[in-house]
Amino acid sequence: MKNLKLCEICDVRDGTHDSPSYYSEGYPFITTKNLVNGSIDFSTASLICEKDYQHFDKRSHVDDGDILMPMIGTIGGAVRVKKDRDFAIKNVALIKKKNENIDFDFLLNVLNSNRMKSFFEQYKTGGTQKFISLTFIRNLPIPDISLEEQKEIATNLKKIQSAIDNKKQQLSLLDEAVKSEFVEMFGNPIDNDKSFPKKRMTDVCPIQEAKLQIVSDSVWLLNLDMIEQDTGTILDKQFVSMDEVGNSTIQFSSDHVLYSKLRPYLNKVALPDEAGYASSELVPFLPKREMNKIYFAYLLRSDSFVELINSKSGGAKMPRASMDFIRKFEIPVPPLSLQKQFAAFVQQIDKSKFVVKQQIADLQELLDSKMQEYFG
Repeated sequence: MKNLKLCEICDVRDGTHDSPSYYSEGYPFITTKNLVNGSIDFSTASLICEKDYQHFDKRSHVDDGDILMPMIGTIGGAVRVKKDRDFAIKNVALIKKKNENIDFDFLLNVLNSNRMKSFFEQYKTGGTQKFISLTFIRNLPIPDISLEEQKEIATNLKKIQSAIDNKKQQLSLLDEAVKSEFVEMFGNPIDNDKSFPKKRMTDVCPIQEAKLQIVSDSVWLLNLDMIEQDTGTILDKQFVSMDEVGNSTIQFSSDHVLYSKLRPYLNKVALPDEAGYASSELVPFLPKREMNKIYFAYLLRSDSFVELINSKSGGAKMPRASMDFIRKFEIPVPPLSLQKQFAAFVQQIDKSKFVVKQQIADLQELLDSKMQEYFG
């Protein structure tokens, strides 16, 4: 199949390389870290002033429908812009249409294909922080096929991706069902509008590490980026040797509830299913007999608790929860039977989520096979 260089069909540039000052209000400053899971995550973006925004925007103005692609650190993972606000970019490639001979949905699939990922992996350069150059991106090979063929391929892939997105929406609805059930059974845990007895958090869930007896050559090392925001789902398990664990870690068991004190607005609360080591940014709460760990985890995840702790956090760039405030904070302690009833509901929902996740995995396998068929 004949190829064209990306620069022959698109205008390819990058964002600024400057490092401006950040503010509590302003325009989002989008970098590689904000391009995740096929979209732009504005929740973790730094904010810049209008003067800097206007300066950067002259160089690299982003329009609706453009493609952004990380080119430093995490390389690849192109994103189609659905613009609902103004923002500036840094160290990401900006790809714009030159003419109507290229379908951008097709192009997005090409850039995110396994063939292209292998290409990036093979030719990335640099030391600690790998990168691909703008010249390299401009010379990327893009299949030279008719616009009609491009649209047909894009449509076929979009149907499968839409099915995946629908299944992911099902997962979100199941998560919302759990949050609704929590509020129905326990009310607002900050206001305690159900008038349950209250106790200090550390009296019912002390911060206490496990004391692990290592009998294996490898151990589970849990880092913050392996915990999904809001749901607490463990995205990946990394097993390492004891030499790789490091000193800034805590030990936990399956009895613990792990709470991220770093950037509490990200709402990362995990329920581990086995023992391991974790970043010291995770606080190991060990619920006592009167406190069910599933109830406690969802209390920590509740909107009202996240909002409260976020308001008590310190640090501008890397805010951390006030552990002194948390230790002294009084939480509702409903009857254990009621907590267990809620836990049973969560476990039933988890079974439904398992089925949906398997369906997503099957659809993803189909999508990958089609991508391989179209792009090699």
